[in-house]
Amino acid sequence: MQVTMGRFTRLPIVVICALTLIAMDAPAVVSGASKPIDNVATEWSYLAGVIICAQPQPLELGPPIEPNIILAQLHLAQWHALIALKNTGACTTQEIVVAFASHKILSNYFPLQQYGRIDPLLYAQLKNLGPSDTQKKLGKQLGQAVALDLIQKYLPGREFALEAMRDALDSEIKNPRPGVWRYLNNTPAGRAAAFFIFYNLPVSQPYVVPDPTVFIKAFLSEVKPPKVPSAEWNEEYNIEKDIGRADWPGRTPEMNLIAVNSGCLKSYDPSTPELTTCNSETTWATVVRASLPKRTSLYDTVVTLAKLHVAMHDALIVLTTLQYGFWFWRPEMAYKTGDSTHAPIPNWTPYIPTPPHPEFPSGAVTSFSAAATILNSAIGKNVPFTIPSGGVWGPFCPIQGPIGSLSFDSYDDFVVYFQKSRLYAGAHFNDSVVDGLKVGDSVGDYVLANWGVEVPAGVLPKSTYLTVFAELPKVQTEFDPIRLVY
Repeated sequence: MQVTMGRFTRLPIVVICALTLIAMDAPAVVSGASKPIDNVATEWSYLAGVIICAQPQPLELGPPIEPNIILAQLHLAQWHALIALKNTGACTTQEIVVAFASHKILSNYFPLQQYGRIDPLLYAQLKNLGPSDTQKKLGKQLGQAVALDLIQKYLPGREFALEAMRDALDSEIKNPRPGVWRYLNNTPAGRAAAFFIFYNLPVSQPYVVPDPTVFIKAFLSEVKPPKVPSAEWNEEYNIEKDIGRADWPGRTPEMNLIAVNSGCLKSYDPSTPELTTCNSETTWATVVRASLPKRTSLYDTVVTLAKLHVAMHDALIVLTTLQYGFWFWRPEMAYKTGDSTHAPIPNWTPYIPTPPHPEFPSGAVTSFSAAATILNSAIGKNVPFTIPSGGVWGPFCPIQGPIGSLSFDSYDDFVVYFQKSRLYAGAHFNDSVVDGLKVGDSVGDYVLANWGVEVPAGVLPKSTYLTVFAELPKVQTEFDPIRLVY
């Protein structure tokens, strides 16, 4: 059975003190990277990836925070530090303010790593830069100030949002309906896994995109899963039924390898610390370091990384708003349960374990598409790159052993690879990976068009006066997102 690749096409949708100059309106970086870029910003990007991939959770103390939040704050802090340097005319350098801003962000989220990894990088950079006491003092003041401002402004999800989600799902467990997602693993561990995915995303603040529900209605009103039953659903059902199943006789080694490259988290191997591809965000940070031209300025490096991670961050918020608005069921649930048109297939098992959250649209494809849109604009549409080998697969992965390198001719090719991967893993239906691309494209385009635009505020009351309400859709294809209400 062949994957319907034709459906994967991308759709339209001031003066500083002595010799310290900064090109705040420089053109986009030139395509055609040769050697990996290495500067203060990419060193911090690399360290963030190493720390995130070396531990089971991004945050060591307190509630879990997604890697996309940490990386977006890291590179926004670097960008804000450069803007502060320009606007204040402080007698310090770009490198110094970027170093101190980065140090503050990572120290906040990884306090147990500060003395072993984070402080040593800062000291090494300062030694290499050789700042005067005045430059060091002013750089520290600026860098730490912008970082603290970002940390304090960020509004994460709240515990009572999880309560609203739990109440909605409990009602579905008692009265399951075709097409509506529910726990596959209705145990304390299974429910905890679902809440971990949910936490901080559907009720978080985007950086550039407006309220996600408003954004969806304005730009993505046609994006919705198929109605169960329907002719469209029959098509989706038949496409995924074999290619996503673990014991399908037609599976090939190539299909399996493609599936695990998105479906298995890569575990960290201390002998190969360059492996920072344990999730979508660290993977794309690696791609940027591999494909940015070596001559790219520090400012352009920072802006590219900031736009990349902000777009992925905002895309995931829009994505989870859709997922927890439609609550569409996963392939494993659909095939095992059956519906009025299709009989149950009790032994249907996906090649990769089913993720513990609703299916539509694909989160991996959405975030990858948003990333590709940013890099197509910043670097070029036909830039080849290689993600280096290293490390080993996660323990639950069907394939074991060392991880090989991956090479692509463009960022769009990388997105298509992941579209196939999610189908071969048995995690998504074809419609989900197609519409995931549309969602990511829309968010990436919006971020590019509205980067640096001030967002009006003050109309709504403070979030402390709001509550979160969640209800499963009364009609399976109805969009009923989790929302903040009085």
